[in-house]
Amino acid sequence: MQKNERNPRYQVFMDKEVCMEIIYEQPEGYMDGAYRVIAKLPSEKTEIYKKYPLAFKIPSLPKRFIHTENEYVVACTDEEGTSLRGRFKNDQWVTHVYSNGIEESKNPTPISSVIEAIESEINAVLKNLDDLCITNN
Repeated sequence: MQKNERNPRYQVFMDKEVCMEIIYEQPEGYMDGAYRVIAKLPSEKTEIYKKYPLAFKIPSLPKRFIHTENEYVVACTDEEGTSLRGRFKNDQWVTHVYSNGIEESKNPTPISSVIEAIESEINAVLKNLDDLCITNN
């Protein structure tokens, strides 16, 4: 994962394996510890991903609250039960991350760890999908 530090309020992480882009930013008016996170699918693979629904686990992390609007979640049932999972709409997923009950500077879970957890959950689904597409072609 590469980190772009042009602007401290706007960070871009590029995943080398799937070329997924994850952006996190603190738009004007957001409180300290509040971020908007946008994950974008690689454009060269969007047709493959459109054929199969992508539903990935939204990480649960200490002292962080991740709030995702209804259009970017879907209810899924598996061996762990029923939960809301993240889903892409128009090749992107948007969510909001908050420092939960603690000042951002004292949060034991830095935003970079949140981004890495999100990336890991999305990559797990994308890797399985890529494997499925390779074996079925």
